[in-house]
Amino acid sequence: MNNVTYIGNSVPSTYTALSVGSNYSSDPTVYGNVDPFVFKHNEIIEIVINNLHTNLHPFHLHGHKFQVLQRTFPQTGTWPGYTNHSQTPVRRDTVMLENQAFAVIRFKADNPGVWAFHCHVEFHVSSGFSATFIEAPEVFTQKGYLNVPQGHIDVCKAYPQKYEGNAAGNTQNPLDLSGAPDSVLTSPKE
Repeated sequence: MNNVTYIGNSVPSTYTALSVGSNYSSDPTVYGNVDPFVFKHNEIIEIVINNLHTNLHPFHLHGHKFQVLQRTFPQTGTWPGYTNHSQTPVRRDTVMLENQAFAVIRFKADNPGVWAFHCHVEFHVSSGFSATFIEAPEVFTQKGYLNVPQGHIDVCKAYPQKYEGNAAGNTQNPLDLSGAPDSVLTSPKE
């Protein structure tokens, strides 16, 4: 999306937001290559999704029901720069993006947390066709708002999985992403 491929991190993005501190949780840099977008609390977000391919893409947003402002027929081209929409747009959490067409969606950033936005075709997700929405970190990183259960930390320690710091697990300098994953995982050659 936006010519950026989603690449998973050494530390889950929610844990990064909770552990890098308030000076850094609103800085998309600390989240690494997960195509991060940071939204302020209650901000109105409009997203234009252009499909330049002949594939269909069911786009799904976690944590929200968005308004579908516009969705075009197949092969109608990219967004022309304006939106014609109904006075009462439908609300969904998934919209089918037609081939060589576009859709425009809108939601209110009123559910603080870290949310995935992705194509619902599993192969596309594993190929990096996703983005991460970090919504209102100034709210959900406040002490007591969102607590990670001790059982989650215990599993991370047993796995072992990093659970603190930036995308690379750096707990000293959140802006130093040395060692963060930088490529999409592929299947081993047989």
